[in-house]
Amino acid sequence: MFWECHVVTSSIDKLLEQPFEQLKLQDFLDENDLIQECLNQNQRLIDYLVDKTIMPQLIEQIINLPKDENFRNANVVSELLSGDFPRIQESLLMKENFDLFYSFLTSSNQPILNPILASYFSRIINMLIIRKTNDIIDYLKERETFKDDFLNNFESTTISEILYHLISDSGEQRSNVIKWFEEINLIDGLIEKLIQTDSISMQNNITNLFNELFRLAFEQQMGLDCDFAGPTLSATIERLLNSRHDSSDGSLFSNTYEDKTSTNAADSTDKQTPLVLVQHILSKTNLEKLFDTIINRPLFVSNGCDFLSNIFDLLNRHLPTPICQSLIPKDESATDNERMEINDEGDALSSTKSSENIQNTLTNISKEPLMKIYLLILEIMPTRLPGLIQLLSTNCPPLVPSTNENSQTVKYQFISEPLGSTRLNLIKVFSKIIQTISNDFTGDKIFEVFNTNRLFSVLLELFLRHIYNNFLHAQFYSIVRSILYINSLAVKQPTDIWTRTSISDLHAEPFSNSSPFHYLQRASYKFFQSILNSSEINLFERLIDQYELNVASAKSITTSSSSDDAMSSGLLHTRFTSPNSGHIAQILRCLRDHASIFNNYSTFFKSNDEEQIDDETNVVEIRWQSALDYLNEDEKKWAAMHYTERATSNFRINSSASYLIHATSETSEATNQRRQNFHMRSFADSRTPYVDEDDDDVR
Repeated sequence: MFWECHVVTSSIDKLLEQPFEQLKLQDFLDENDLIQECLNQNQRLIDYLVDKTIMPQLIEQIINLPKDENFRNANVVSELLSGDFPRIQESLLMKENFDLFYSFLTSSNQPILNPILASYFSRIINMLIIRKTNDIIDYLKERETFKDDFLNNFESTTISEILYHLISDSGEQRSNVIKWFEEINLIDGLIEKLIQTDSISMQNNITNLFNELFRLAFEQQMGLDCDFAGPTLSATIERLLNSRHDSSDGSLFSNTYEDKTSTNAADSTDKQTPLVLVQHILSKTNLEKLFDTIINRPLFVSNGCDFLSNIFDLLNRHLPTPICQSLIPKDESATDNERMEINDEGDALSSTKSSENIQNTLTNISKEPLMKIYLLILEIMPTRLPGLIQLLSTNCPPLVPSTNENSQTVKYQFISEPLGSTRLNLIKVFSKIIQTISNDFTGDKIFEVFNTNRLFSVLLELFLRHIYNNFLHAQFYSIVRSILYINSLAVKQPTDIWTRTSISDLHAEPFSNSSPFHYLQRASYKFFQSILNSSEINLFERLIDQYELNVASAKSITTSSSSDDAMSSGLLHTRFTSPNSGHIAQILRCLRDHASIFNNYSTFFKSNDEEQIDDETNVVEIRWQSALDYLNEDEKKWAAMHYTERATSNFRINSSASYLIHATSETSEATNQRRQNFHMRSFADSRTPYVDEDDDDVR
């Protein structure tokens, strides 16, 4: 059998055979193989497209709305102008052509940019930043209205993304771009726009831009950005592809090598990193403005809390670990003190450091840029936290308000009073703050403010009232778990203190229980005491009340059903009826796991004389022991029903035992995976809430 091969001439070639005056651009745009012919280096076609009369027509397809609302032409043109076609890009970058292209931002025909056309415009600009970095940056610098042009169009997500790519993909020009942003006060303009605008989408875009700059700056500061001031991976690929046309000797790597050499030869002292912009964003003046705006403007609370949560999340990941320092002075000639540092996996790592080495290390830590940001936030927060805590008491309006007194709408409504995104975001911020300051003595002032303003009392009321909000339950459990481990570590090491800053008067007086550095006198432990004391917040009794109610409800269900039916439906093995009962049980288990450290909480049970039966018996203590019996019984029954999953069950039951505050060592693979998961959030899905993969309870 023979195969026949028919060579088919492209219809574009037939079009090009006509006189130039008879050619119409629309005929070419209608051809399906237009892009392929350009990739095949059809010189006659490219000559036609770069003609001085045709290029403006191509650009108009991007900057003007189509009359028939069909964006096919705009899509094809965006492929042409952003593709790997050097001659087309050079023609686009001619001043008269690019002025027309840039007019998309300055045109008054559309008060808000069309999102589809804006995405094509952004795509072309971002590719030019990678391929023609110097040309595009030089042009933008010459635009005196550049700052206003972009700020006025920040309703569009893709326009805000361009500013990020000007830093992340500008390669060796990154330092110059950062200097330019500082010269035109772009950050101050963004801050003012953020705190003044009522547009939620604009707030989202600005906060997302800041969050991406934080991530880039923090990772670069920690040495995680392999290319210090060079291009990203996508930029490197683009430059390698583009070097086919720029390199005379045909070497794909010649331009890249020269760029790298010139970058390394530059004076490192003149380099400006994204951390400069981050320090500007997080300056004292801007932080005070942001905190005050969150407190006073309800419309800004959600995005403002998202902004703060990302800051604390990144600080928690990248800040140096607190160093354990002895409260008891020892002879300098003696053997160096051995300290135990604990990582997230629960492993103890011995580190041998003398007092002098510890002080030197703490002094060096305090000079790090991230540490300066951390200390500045701790300085500003105490005066603003009371206002944020007060916002938690602001009730959210009903989901379906009733307009008629006889209306049954509210009666049959599933949730009459929702928690609301405002309060949920605030609770996430408080959870991040507690995780970040951890057992660091430097952040003890924050716990004092929390205790004075009864933060935990408000959180407990919300936890018990909003029984259907699983996100709230997960955050509350995370806060309780963090507080327990902070103080359990202090009880285990009563003669040690964890700190990120040097303490000058640490050994000014003999160490005793009355010392301000002893854990009993610290604000973090007093906050813990107020949570458990029967005369104050009384966490034990409040949780046990709810737990016993669930047990009683389950018993009534099982007694009203036949044993066979109950066994088949699993009621005999289920004590939980309230939607938040699972987290209540987890909190009780967490308290149980730490009972031996705190002497079974006997001090807290006997703090209220009204609950005492005799000198050695307390009502709450009896109820606590009864609740533990029910917990142990349920765990045994669950293990018996799921024998093959017993190992997994034991892990889940004791999951809190693997959670520790001070992360000191992780494998590089695990660390990179966590950062990759954190960076899953992008500009395009800014409204998607971030879920910490360490919190199994959210799922």
